[in-house]
Amino acid sequence: MKQIGIIFLAVCSLFASIKVSGQEIKKVLFIGNSYTYVNDLPNTLKDVAANEGRELKVSNITQGGARFQTHCSNETTLNAIASGNYDIMIIQGQSQEVAFPYNQFYNEVYPYAKQLDSLFKANNPDGRVIYYMTWGYRYGDQINCQFYSPFCSYWTMSEELCDNYTTFAEDFDSEVAPCGKAWQLSIGIDSTIVLHSSDNSHPTEQGTLLNAYVMYNTIFNDTLVHASDSYLKFIANYTTTHNNLGCNLENYNINSSIENVEESSFNVVFLQDNSIMQVDSKAEGEYIVYNLNGKEECRGKIVSGQQNINLKCLKLGSYIFYIRSDKGSRSDKFIKL
Repeated sequence: MKQIGIIFLAVCSLFASIKVSGQEIKKVLFIGNSYTYVNDLPNTLKDVAANEGRELKVSNITQGGARFQTHCSNETTLNAIASGNYDIMIIQGQSQEVAFPYNQFYNEVYPYAKQLDSLFKANNPDGRVIYYMTWGYRYGDQINCQFYSPFCSYWTMSEELCDNYTTFAEDFDSEVAPCGKAWQLSIGIDSTIVLHSSDNSHPTEQGTLLNAYVMYNTIFNDTLVHASDSYLKFIANYTTTHNNLGCNLENYNINSSIENVEESSFNVVFLQDNSIMQVDSKAEGEYIVYNLNGKEECRGKIVSGQQNINLKCLKLGSYIFYIRSDKGSRSDKFIKL
């Protein structure tokens, strides 16, 4: 395949546990390329964690355009991994390679990702490997589109990246930070929030902040509370708490069912300035109301049949009403007037 001479980046993070004043500190090593060092993702993540009351120690080994194979022959990278000084490695490949066609991916990419993954786990027995899922170019990779059709658009390139990063995590018993899914969700909901920089590949500062939010949630298995950007915080929290999201979110509608359900399973009607929800359900279940920061505001039980749910306790603002039962689930965005 013809390759483009653009700077790309891979990311690896490692965390080592230290106890200081009763607080756990995780030591993080980022290993990658320009997708890491543009906008200083390591220190952005460190600041996000500090704002949530957690401490990270970060360092990085980055090289423009680095691939997994590059780091497998980089003595600095190998020595850092072999030092056994980390809790978590967050690892990411060159921006195109994880979306390569099947044979090329399994010959040129997969073995080197596995080598780095295995080396880390051998030297850090209690460590975790987290794959940093990247995103498609804003308009796809038009130079290589002629060779491989999934490269022809942002959505199909993102889907290939998502599928293959997920494959790494599943095959190697590791984890994935679904940054690429968060980008798809954000762009699908509000494309005026610009995540791609002017080169249509690297992240803007907002794109880097969203990546840091997703990584924080993945590392700590938590959701953000105090993050500064409420929209990006909601996207990160939503992405990391909805494991059923697929790899192509081009037509995803956050206001409709978030699982495969019959639309007739629930009927939701908003009454009296959206202070009362009238729910007609075919089964017992529960409802949860989230604000757009991803924070749960309230929850309660749903009975089979029709019932009214009083939400007058909510302040004025925008919320997501999520309802689920053994028949499925759905979500609706609403504004309390």
